[in-house]
Amino acid sequence: ERDRINVTWQNAAGLAGIKNFLLVTADLSTKASRSKRNLDEEDTSENKLKDAHLDMRIALNQTPKEKSDKVARISCLAHRHRYFDKFKEVMILQELSLAQPLLDSEWWSKDYER
Repeated sequence: ERDRINVTWQNAAGLAGIKNFLLVTADLSTKASRSKRNLDEEDTSENKLKDAHLDMRIALNQTPKEKSDKVARISCLAHRHRYFDKFKEVMILQELSLAQPLLDSEWWSKDYER
């Protein structure tokens, strides 16, 4: 199973490179990370080998209060080609009941874990 997952991610990365297009996929985080405020690079589910095939990993974070306020936070967990700061996030405003995943956004820098 793990080998199959690794080959799937390897093939996806190879196809994106050959065809020169952006490939975006979704992945689940670990069960233990569900109660965390912010996901980090250790919260990858299952096979860590898939990280070897990524150019960038982003996290979509949301607390229960943020969900009721219709906001979420996007952060960079890994980037192969550029410096990133996992403490800088983009705060997004949503109205999912109207199929509006992004109404507005703003850079947000907060020292959550420092």
